[in-house]
Amino acid sequence: GEVYSFGHCIYPAPRLDETKLATFEDIREATMDYNKEGRQGIQVLDSRSSGQFRGRHPAPQSDSSGHIPGSINIPYGLMLDPETKVFLSSDQLKKIFEMKGVDPLKPIISSGTSITAYVLETALIEAQFGSPDSRKVYDGSWSKWTQRVRPGDYLVLKEQNSG
Repeated sequence: GEVYSFGHCIYPAPRLDETKLATFEDIREATMDYNKEGRQGIQVLDSRSSGQFRGRHPAPQSDSSGHIPGSINIPYGLMLDPETKVFLSSDQLKKIFEMKGVDPLKPIISSGTSITAYVLETALIEAQFGSPDSRKVYDGSWSKWTQRVRPGDYLVLKEQNSG
């Protein structure tokens, strides 16, 4: 094929809006509040598989599994049509968030494996669920979380096997 020349375009470099990112300290503070008061404030949504969330399967990028106390597990695959792999409709996404107990009036932080946290955030945007101004993404991922928490803080939970 032939090579075509295109006109010169100048696009401004995008700037990262750091107000949309949650830090380790943001998640730690929300979790410590949860440990004291229950789910009153910030909601942490975890986009990993239920096996990783429950502590039954190790995360691929970490030797650890389990979840942040008080977090709500919404595996990112639930957001997608199983055949086409595109996002479900806005109404279907809304129903999933409601069934999982997410309160659209409270601040939300999405977490998971970094990239999957953004799948969850995109689904929240598509569903117009909650205020965009009160949502953040924790880009640090599960492996970063487990590297930074101290054992005495009780910030990683695993479900006990029954029987």
